Amino acid sequence: MLSNITKRLTDMGLTPVVAVELEFYLVDPKRDSKGFPCHRSLPVPASVKNTPRCTQ
Repeated sequence: MLSNITKRLTDMGLTPVVAVELEFYLVDPKRDSKGFPCHRSLPVPASVKNTPRCTQ
């Protein structure tokens, strides 16, 4: 099936290209009591705002 599509594109003068995008996040492995990373750059959700957080 892929070879058929590739041939059709080639016949139209097009060159099929495939790309991969890798994503990863670097976070502190320490977690708070709710499972969130200790050092967050995003706002803390209201549902966890008054729960104990990590201490340094």
